[in-house]
Amino acid sequence: MDKLYVIEDGQSVIEKEIRSMGINIAKDVDLKKFPDFTFFTPEIIKSKFLVNDIVAQPLQDIPFRLPMNCAGCSHLFVYYILKKYHLKATTDVTCGGLGIFPHINAFTNAKHMGSSIGIAHGFNCANDDKENYIAVIGDGGFWATGINGLINLTFNKGNTKVIIVDNQCIAMTGGQDVPSSRPEYSSSLDIKETCHALGIQDVIEVDPYKIDDFEKDVISSLNRDGNGVIIVKKECLVKFKPEVKGQCTIDNEACLKCKACLQISCPALEILKDNGEEKIHIDSGLCVGCKLCQTNCKNGAINYEAIQ
Repeated sequence: MDKLYVIEDGQSVIEKEIRSMGINIAKDVDLKKFPDFTFFTPEIIKSKFLVNDIVAQPLQDIPFRLPMNCAGCSHLFVYYILKKYHLKATTDVTCGGLGIFPHINAFTNAKHMGSSIGIAHGFNCANDDKENYIAVIGDGGFWATGINGLINLTFNKGNTKVIIVDNQCIAMTGGQDVPSSRPEYSSSLDIKETCHALGIQDVIEVDPYKIDDFEKDVISSLNRDGNGVIIVKKECLVKFKPEVKGQCTIDNEACLKCKACLQISCPALEILKDNGEEKIHIDSGLCVGCKLCQTNCKNGAINYEAIQ
């Protein structure tokens, strides 16, 4: 090579490693590093390296899609409860963090992994428990740093409810195992037992797909005083690929196009145009038959059909 440039966000980790190999890095382009500059965009890189301006031509016919959870994801059921009952809740990153985006709008705020329990506890303390904030966290976030917040709840005799979505892995970043994801191992930990051991007495486990029981049990727990944990147990659909036993379909004759079903933020639901007329459609390639959309339809226009 004639020249080597290193374009690296944040601190110069890769650059230092390359220099340690005795390889020279060109310095004729001003690429400011941390702490003066923490990120690069295509526009910044273009301005530094290209003499002639190049006009970017976006690819045509690429559909625009907002970030969403998978069809049937247990987080969708948590969003459903929070929005239906107008509950204030905080979340952390990963799959549950998608609920902070405006097109889902399930949470009041979101911070880094494991932060939601501490944030909810702090809000409730500052607000004298007049309007209880709920903490929502995944099993990965719980084992990473969320467990510290739970210890703090017990120590400070708090009054905060925590929803832990237990999908048996860190789903968003590749399905990595968590301490509770391998029950066949003698060293595997159990979230419910851990919560009890940390002094949380009110701990329940719920299956989101049993939607009526799920909603009743969650609301009952939220209405009780004191600290409490609701463990939403459903394996990650991407990693574990459970068998699809049925799917939902739209009865367009009964559908009033109220679009209430779209509020659950399931990617299997979409609007198609048929001869210029909008119709709600369920993509059979995505639907896993969780029935959440059927629950949210007030007109009985969504049917569930078992797969033969």
